[in-house]
Amino acid sequence: MKKKIKIILEYIIIFIIPFIYNLLNSNITLDEIWNYGFAYNISTGLIPYKDFNMIVTPLYPYITAIFLKLLGNNLLILHLFNSGIFLIIYHYLKKILPKTYLFTFLLYLFYSQPNYTFLCLLFLILLIYIDDDNNSIKKKDYLIGFIIGLTFLTKQNIGIFLAIPTIFTKDIKRIFKRFISFLIPIFIFIIILIISNSLYEFIDYCFLGLNSFAGNNKIVSKYIILSIIGIIYSLYKYLKTKEIKYIYILSFQFISYPIFDSYHTVIPFMIVMGHMISDLKHIRKNILNIITSLLFIIFISLQITNIYKGEYSFNKYSQLFKYRIINTDNLTYFNNVSNYLKDNYTDNYYFLMQNAYIHKLENNIPINKYDLLNNGNLGSKGIDKIINEIDNNCQNITCYFAIDLNYLTHKTQYNNDILKHIIDNYNYKENIPNTRIQIYTN
Repeated sequence: MKKKIKIILEYIIIFIIPFIYNLLNSNITLDEIWNYGFAYNISTGLIPYKDFNMIVTPLYPYITAIFLKLLGNNLLILHLFNSGIFLIIYHYLKKILPKTYLFTFLLYLFYSQPNYTFLCLLFLILLIYIDDDNNSIKKKDYLIGFIIGLTFLTKQNIGIFLAIPTIFTKDIKRIFKRFISFLIPIFIFIIILIISNSLYEFIDYCFLGLNSFAGNNKIVSKYIILSIIGIIYSLYKYLKTKEIKYIYILSFQFISYPIFDSYHTVIPFMIVMGHMISDLKHIRKNILNIITSLLFIIFISLQITNIYKGEYSFNKYSQLFKYRIINTDNLTYFNNVSNYLKDNYTDNYYFLMQNAYIHKLENNIPINKYDLLNNGNLGSKGIDKIINEIDNNCQNITCYFAIDLNYLTHKTQYNNDILKHIIDNYNYKENIPNTRIQIYTN
């Protein structure tokens, strides 16, 4: 009984830690906002790919939307769902990395803001655990194929990458079993797309626009070295041990392409690091756990210090960031935009900026397909299509365009051609006070 109570308390603490950590983490990322926005859109009845643009398969926002519908449309609900994912990740990390699971969990905690990538990470860890030769799960091949299918429905390219290890079984019957179960969730998803009349839009955004994504967003940086190390290590370990888990880990490294930024390279590399440290026989588990705990305590202490100094604050009045720590300068900026919109917003406003979701969700403004015009998010021939649609929409009505000039001077994923078209062909009206945002109209 004491052992069971200890385990229950352990898992309660592990569930709470990512939630508290992210409430105290002032680094609000756009991916977090977009993922919440997608789920929020679905929970309010919007149809993915048809009413708003996404370039990933929709399992993560659909599951999140269920929680939002049941518990309320609030960013905190997304964080609770994220904590549930991390709890399961922790449980299976204990099984596949008994020596370094706590250290590896902490590494992921530093990047733990809600994102579909962590659901894919959970599927990776499950596949490693289930596909182990020592695991005697019945009908495991059907289960593996089904999980790969769910991964594909979470992020299509990661699902394809995690299907690669199946080839290494070299057994046609096993491959066939996995393929059949892989198709089950895919088939259900296709039916949903047909019923919602969004099949073409799905193909357009998620596949036909990939060339634009790879061509315009390719950022070769110093982080690419992590991907190279991960691939070399995984390949070496597989050739040495023939354990299929290293092919899964190797395949997961490819999610960094084509951006190769910090996030997309560090996330797949962390599980490599967990295995590399496990290989070091002279490192003791208890010492590693002490180091892990100290690092966590130091980070939380720094965040609390920043709150005390007034650099960050909680805001219970914000529509989007309620009860979430946020940089006071950012909060002031968002409030300045909100104050302007209260007096000036009309239904013919276009928010041509990466922060469009923040400003719209903060002010209860409906999302549409013009709110995320990043390179690769536009489908085939997307730039010309979007420009033509905007020009046609604004022929007989007065339109307003909110443009953040920061995107023209700093390299981002946002498509500059659309911004330049508006600046060159429409009329400057005014600036939103105390912001970088300019308003243009026809």
